[in-house]
Amino acid sequence: FGPGLLDANGQAAGFKQLSAMVLEPSGAIVVYDLGRHMLRRLDQDGKLSTLPALPGHIGLVDGVGAAARLTLGYARAVVADAAGNVYLADDVNKVIRRVAPDGRVSIFAGIAGQDGSINGVRGTATLEGPVAMAFDREGSLYFADQYHGQRWLALRKINKQGEVSNVAALPISYGNRFSLAVDQQDNVYWVNNAGDGIYKRAPGGEFALFVPFDNAIK
Repeated sequence: FGPGLLDANGQAAGFKQLSAMVLEPSGAIVVYDLGRHMLRRLDQDGKLSTLPALPGHIGLVDGVGAAARLTLGYARAVVADAAGNVYLADDVNKVIRRVAPDGRVSIFAGIAGQDGSINGVRGTATLEGPVAMAFDREGSLYFADQYHGQRWLALRKINKQGEVSNVAALPISYGNRFSLAVDQQDNVYWVNNAGDGIYKRAPGGEFALFVPFDNAIK
C-alpha cells in the first residue's frame, strides 16, 4: 500500500498528509488524508480505518466504498452532522460532497464543474468554490463561497429543506485557509490565516471584528 496507509491501532496507524478533520457525534475523529485523497476514521479506541474511496485514486465519482472517488485537489473543510454524515468542501469541482454512514458518496450541493451563485434547491444551485463549512443548532449548513481564489467571499446557507440562499458578505480575506463556526445563539464566526482577527456576525447583522489578533497574542 505504501507509506502512510496503514489501518491499525494507536501509534501503529499511518497517515501521509492531513489537511482537515472533524469530530463525529459518536466521538470518532474523521480526517482528510490529502496525500492519499481519502477519508480516515480514528475511533475512540484508537482504531484507524479507511472510509470510502480507493487510496491514491482521485476524481469525482459517486458510489459506495472503493467505487467512489474524492476531490481532484484537497478537501477545504470537513464537517459532520448529527446523523453521522460527513461533508467535504470541494472547491475544485464547485460542489459539497456527502459521505453517508453506509459509505455512499454523493454530491450534496452544487453542480460539478459549474461555478456560479444561483440559489434554490441544492441539486440545481451553483457554488463558486466552498472553502469552509459549519452546522448550526438546527442542522442548517453554512458555507463560505469563494470566487476563483479571490479575496471576496460570500456566506451562504443550506437549510434542512435543502434550499441554498445567500446570508451575508464575508470580510475581505487574503488567506488560503479559512474557518467558520456557529454557536448556539446562531452567531457566526469567521477567521482566515492572513486576517487581522476573528470576526463575528449576530443573526441578521453584519460581520465585525470580534477578537483582534493583536490582542490575542498579548
